Amino acid sequence: MKFFIVLSFVFLHQMAFSQDISEQYFVFSLNNLGGEQIKAITLGEKLLPEISKLSKAKQAKFYFKMGFMHENIKDTEKALAYYLKSLESEPNYEVIHLAVGYIYINQANLLVSKINASKSNKALNNKYIELYKAILRKSIPYLEKAMACDPNDQVLTAITKTYELLKDKTALASLNLRLNELKKQCVDILIDD
Repeated sequence: MKFFIVLSFVFLHQMAFSQDISEQYFVFSLNNLGGEQIKAITLGEKLLPEISKLSKAKQAKFYFKMGFMHENIKDTEKALAYYLKSLESEPNYEVIHLAVGYIYINQANLLVSKINASKSNKALNNKYIELYKAILRKSIPYLEKAMACDPNDQVLTAITKTYELLKDKTALASLNLRLNELKKQCVDILIDD
């Protein structure tokens, strides 16, 4: 009887480690859906070396889920990295564009206190202002793609305020032309194949 129990344990243990990438992805997704974010993140990190074996659609969805979970636990640097990886697999997924745009806006806003605190040091103040503007510029293509695919007042306000802060009236004036071009290719949901 002991032999059978030990043999069963060894068999189950081997099955757990011999799961193919699709099965591991499924378990990862189940943990994510079940609200087990930390467990799902841990499983996802173990999947990373083999993720290229999945279809482009599943890769995009995997990286999106990893980004979303990291954003939920306030690890925006990792969230941003995963979102950008997702866009490599599916460059037109609107939800990721929105998330990336807002992460950049939030990163820029974190510099405001440094800008205000460094007013007595012109060189340092200018450095922070230029960094602030550079990060704001990074947000624009993502926000514009999100706006083109799913127009709403909140995103339009963010784009408008960003262009106003950058004093870029020309880009603001041509916004509708870019939005019309960008809306031609939008993906609003990622579907596993």
